[in-house]
Amino acid sequence: MQQPKQRDNLGEQRAIEDVKIEKVVMEFTQYGYHCNDCGEDHITTHPELPREGIFGPTITSIWEALHYVGAIPFQRLSQISGNLFGIEITPVGIHNSVYRTAQIFEPTFNEIRDEMTN
Repeated sequence: MQQPKQRDNLGEQRAIEDVKIEKVVMEFTQYGYHCNDCGEDHITTHPELPREGIFGPTITSIWEALHYVGAIPFQRLSQISGNLFGIEITPVGIHNSVYRTAQIFEPTFNEIRDEMTN
């Protein structure tokens, strides 16, 4: 019986890419104070704390990309959010989040549009 020939390199290296989907909940403490000099009330903030709402920039950007680039309606985004990300949200909630972000970038969009038309 003949022995099988041995190879010098029995394995191969392969690189794969994947995405880890993990829900992350962050908690922020905000402090407020009243300035006696100017009479204004002030509240502390954090770069990752949204101005409004309870959803962070990552999930909001995913909703925006899927809605605008993928043409996925808000009803389907609501289902995807619950099933895939474990985030229960109504279609109206996603609509509000997406359009809040659009309002933030509207001045920049208008500047770019005006530069291109001139």
